[in-house]
Amino acid sequence: MMMCPQADAPLPDHPSYPSPVRRLHSLLEDTLIEEGVGGSLVAVTRWGDIRLERPGAAVRELLHRMTLGPVDADNVVGREDGAERAELRRLLDTLGGCVVHSLGVDSEAGPVLSAEPLARQAVFSSAPPPAKGDRPVRLSRFATIRSAEGRLVVESPLSLHLVVLHRAPALRVLGELGSATTVADIAAALADLPAELVAEVAAYLAGAGMVVSAERDPRSGRPCAREDLDPRLAAWTHHDLLFHTRSRFGRNGAALGTRRSGTREAPTRRTGPTVPLPRGPLTARDRSAHAPSRRPVSVSELGELLSRALGGPAPPAVPGAPGPLAGMRLYVTVAHSPEVPRGVYRYDPEDHALVPLRAAESDVQELLDGARVAAGAPGRASMLITITAQISELARTLDGSGYSTVLLVTGALQERLRQAAASLGLAASTPVTGDVEVAARALGIDGLGEVSVGEFGAGG
Repeated sequence: MMMCPQADAPLPDHPSYPSPVRRLHSLLEDTLIEEGVGGSLVAVTRWGDIRLERPGAAVRELLHRMTLGPVDADNVVGREDGAERAELRRLLDTLGGCVVHSLGVDSEAGPVLSAEPLARQAVFSSAPPPAKGDRPVRLSRFATIRSAEGRLVVESPLSLHLVVLHRAPALRVLGELGSATTVADIAAALADLPAELVAEVAAYLAGAGMVVSAERDPRSGRPCAREDLDPRLAAWTHHDLLFHTRSRFGRNGAALGTRRSGTREAPTRRTGPTVPLPRGPLTARDRSAHAPSRRPVSVSELGELLSRALGGPAPPAVPGAPGPLAGMRLYVTVAHSPEVPRGVYRYDPEDHALVPLRAAESDVQELLDGARVAAGAPGRASMLITITAQISELARTLDGSGYSTVLLVTGALQERLRQAAASLGLAASTPVTGDVEVAARALGIDGLGEVSVGEFGAGG
């Protein structure tokens, strides 16, 4: 996230917008800056506390001002001190998930538009290539404009930002992006607006992921955006993808409830062997009459849990698919078990075995903590099953109702797992939702071609 310096040459005089464009920064309203130990600062955010080691006086002052509203860094840090500007860039990178990027002009009391982060890992590109030169650009086919809390906003399920349109120039530029065009053509069509303002509005929309660049097809000559060629997106309708990202945590601007450290650790390389699961039933009992027990789940119980849930009378099959789980996968995150090492595994139904995956311990912890909070459970489950759907594969057999059918099958599978856990005397929990971004990192899925759609916890 690079700070882009103010243009050296001022804009030409204009009756409505005579002043230079200004890049402004602020923090989300629920972000606080508190004094830490040893000269440090602590940013208290919805994603957790972030420690900032001994910032300089000017940067410290800027961070405090950013809690009050949009600020021009040049007015606080200055443009000449390279060390302070480098420190500011570093801190803005660290705080990326709670930094609001706004565009203003001196003739207006407030910003023209703002890009507000919706996720901890949101990254805003302040100078994206699509807004430069004569390269065609257009609004993403997944972006929509709507009214929200008295504001006009642009959102996309592919973006980790929400763009707020505060002033008419932003909406006017957006109105020219329904089909592929260039920034130069937009500036010519909106001749009463300074060209730099038009370019900066387009740059902010592109930096937030609402505007995409296009390449001209050498055969047809028509502009084609990269998202039009992505096979992972071909299977998604706008409505299904928006519902998926807004009905689960990770991309909807809300925190699940667990407060994690702002630092991330490198993924842990797990190279353990495949864990075979017993195929036969446990001996001599059905313990459904006993009160469920919050105990660690053994490898035998896990094997029977999956066998009972997936065997016998099948959950509703996906129409046209070869089996009830075609296009869907199960992942098992083990918190603690007598025989299975802690970590994340993919369930292989053919071999009835767990295949170990690489996952960072911080993601494993966050996945388990998030499931506990979402389920309202008194303690963490011994193991968590995450159900995913391969949307591209399902799209080949479903017509128009893909995601709704996936949710139907997911609900039926969760109920089968609950019944199987009850028969084994295991405490069970079904989280009401999950964090799609945490699941994607922990499970190693891309979050578009394969998405998490449901969870189930057992034991304790």
